[in-house]
Order: sequence, then structure tokens, then C-alpha cells
Amino acid sequence: MAKKNEVVETKVQNNDAVVLGDFAEFAGAGLEEVTAQDINMPYIAFLQPQSPQVIKGNTKYIKGAESGDVLVTNINKLYKANEDGITDLNVAVIQKTTLLTEWLPERAGLVGYHSITEKDNLHIKKLPKATGKGETLVLPNGNEIQETDYLACVAIPQNKDEVPFFCIMAMSQTKRSAVRQLYTKLMFDCQGSLPTFAFVYNVGTSMKQKDTYSYAVPVFTKVLDAEYVLSQRGIINTQNAMGKEIFNACVSLSKTIKDLGGLDKLLSRNSSNEYEEADEATESASEVI
Repeated sequence: MAKKNEVVETKVQNNDAVVLGDFAEFAGAGLEEVTAQDINMPYIAFLQPQSPQVIKGNTKYIKGAESGDVLVTNINKLYKANEDGITDLNVAVIQKTTLLTEWLPERAGLVGYHSITEKDNLHIKKLPKATGKGETLVLPNGNEIQETDYLACVAIPQNKDEVPFFCIMAMSQTKRSAVRQLYTKLMFDCQGSLPTFAFVYNVGTSMKQKDTYSYAVPVFTKVLDAEYVLSQRGIINTQNAMGKEIFNACVSLSKTIKDLGGLDKLLSRNSSNEYEEADEATESASEVI
């Protein structure tokens, strides 16, 4: 019997391939009606120097994890960043929304979301942070408010043994400038005639310095790799089997968001635990920026 936390390696025997082949005509059976609203979508986290996943001895420590790496929460899948900040994780962006996230004091828990249009009616006040560095937006009930960009995406691992999956990127504070840069590129790429998910972007990171403090910020680079079945301009080729799979996943997530009435409704259906864990480590970074 395997010990707790022990990784057990399993090998596929030759006769297993024959057995699995018998199921080929039933591929996907049982999942026909499953959409993004039926699953607990993981969040994409950008590991910081003080993230628990990079600190040895922490219960959330992941062997080999370093600041600047990209983590898929929920499944604890790590995508290492090379010396140029590039990872093996790409995304097609489906939709973006900006919301006001309401937190219990000192980030003790995520309460919910408010539309950005409600901002003037929430009677938000700016109060000094307990650290003395910067300010916090606070509601009359004492809860904190943070303006956050949410990106619903289809993640596309470069490893062909991994399948595309739905994910969310929550981008607050220091990460929001990367969102603006990404959408500036997408405006140029789409030229008003293509959806944002027609293009694939690599999810990378760059390390920044503020005084004596280092922190990681996202960097998005358009993919022009033929292995991802893209044209020279980077548009997904839906005539290719892999390109069609990615396209169908993007359409499925887009339809789910529309049917639910918006990305904020999709977010409210997903557990907030992954977001809290993903964003928790970046907040102390923002205090010095």
C-alpha cells in the first residue's frame, strides 16, 4: 500500500492498449451534457517569492517550485518558467470582466462580487493599511474591496499528452497592467473581425524589483508555433483535429458564459477557495508597490 503523499508510478501494459481501443467509438460518452458550469474550474496562479508553494517546510510546498513559475490550482499542476520567463502553458482568452471583490477584513475569506458599475453606490472609503504602506478600500461594514480583472480561458498545455482545460485568471493589483497589455495586442490581432479566442498566447512571467522586494508579473506572448496548428498570423486552424478541439472548447466556454448571463455568474458558481489560495501570496507584494 502506498504511503501518504507518496507518488505511485503506474505503467500501461501492452494488453491495456487493446482494451482501451475497444472503447474508442464511445469516446466522451457520459460527458455530453457537461459544460464549464458543471465543473470546479481551476485558477492560474503566478508564484511569488513568499508563496507557500515555494517555501520548504510549508504544508503547501511543491518540490521544484520557484517564484515566477505558473501554478494551476485545484490540481496543483506546475508549469516551470525558463530563464526567459516562458512556460509550457498557453491560453486562448474567451472573455474578460472587471469586478469588485469583497473580502472579510485581513483577507479572512471571499464574501462575493460587485459589478464595477456599483462602485459609486457602495460608499467605499480609503483607509491606511495596517502595515503603513499604501491604502485599502473598505466598505461601511468593514469588509475590504479590491478591483480585479477576471479572464475566462481555455488552457492549452504544450505537452501533447495533456488535454485543453477551462480555467480562470484572477488579475489584481500588480497583474492588471499585464491584462491591459494583452488586450492591446488582442485588439490589434482581432481587428474587429475575429474573436479573442482565435489566437493563442503563452502564459509567462517576468520578475520585477521594488526597493529590496522582488515579485512576479504575468507576460503574454502570442504563439506562432506550428505544433499548435496555427497559421502564420497565429490564427487557430479549425481544419486540423487539434485546432478543432481547441476551437470547440472555446465555443463551449463562451456559450456557457452567455447562457449563465455573464462571467460574474460563472465565477459565483465556482468555489472561491482556489482563488483565495492563488491570490493570497501576491497581496503582500502589492503592499510595497
